[in-house]
Amino acid sequence: MPSATSLLSAMDARGITRTVLSPPPTTGAPNRTDTYGPAELTEIVRQAPTRFAFAAGGEVLNPILQNTPANDIPPQRVERFRAAAVAIAQAGAAAFAELGAEVLASGKRMTGGHSHQTSPADHPLLLTLAEIAARFKMPIGLHMEAITAESGQAENISAFERLLGSNRSARIVWLHAGWDRTGQRSVQLMQTLLRRHPNLFMTLKSDSIGNAGTAPLDASGRLKSEWLVMLREFPDRFVIGSDQFYDLGLDRIDNARRIMDALPPDLARQIGRENPPSIYRLSRQ
Repeated sequence: MPSATSLLSAMDARGITRTVLSPPPTTGAPNRTDTYGPAELTEIVRQAPTRFAFAAGGEVLNPILQNTPANDIPPQRVERFRAAAVAIAQAGAAAFAELGAEVLASGKRMTGGHSHQTSPADHPLLLTLAEIAARFKMPIGLHMEAITAESGQAENISAFERLLGSNRSARIVWLHAGWDRTGQRSVQLMQTLLRRHPNLFMTLKSDSIGNAGTAPLDASGRLKSEWLVMLREFPDRFVIGSDQFYDLGLDRIDNARRIMDALPPDLARQIGRENPPSIYRLSRQ
């Protein structure tokens, strides 16, 4: 794990006042040599509690999800999943994250690294998590590459909408808006879903590896007009989500800074400062 001091130095250099640290979505049993969870993250939070918060679930909830067929769930597995989720909430996490509904395998040039993962967004375990998230007033961070009916593949948007509709008190954060590897997470699709589902939120991410056509910034670093229209329509539904692996370079928080610099000042203030404590379980600063 990188030190709290090194994280704070990287944050200060880019004007970042607070970061929610989160484990990536793993698929195997927790192994402390290649993943991390509340025990490791709370130690960093303890060193600078006004600068850090943590999310959890990718290290324990996601492996259960990925290894449980949606149509064959032993009752004891549901109870194990529920108990793990409640423990995360009681440990003080700001969110349940990162859970995988459709995660493409990492490419050779990608930092972090994960395998292909697919689980329906309306998987009974995710519906259970929505109930727990609503009870503890903390969101679920969901990694789901968009697959629409027009693609000719088995689409996943309908299942996502069933998750959103299952409990309106559960905030669902669709991670990585702007980092689209299928080319199907269009502004039009996101606007449609945001209009239908008041409990849908998104993190903004920019990365050179992704579909340039659906990225928020153009080649010169300016915010695309259709993205500005969407953010103006839903200014309270977005936050910055860098997806930075702090032990593997700092390019993603540099890209997050570019997004902030491209926003009009009022949107930058709302998305960068006002929205996080409204969406995540965070104190206001």
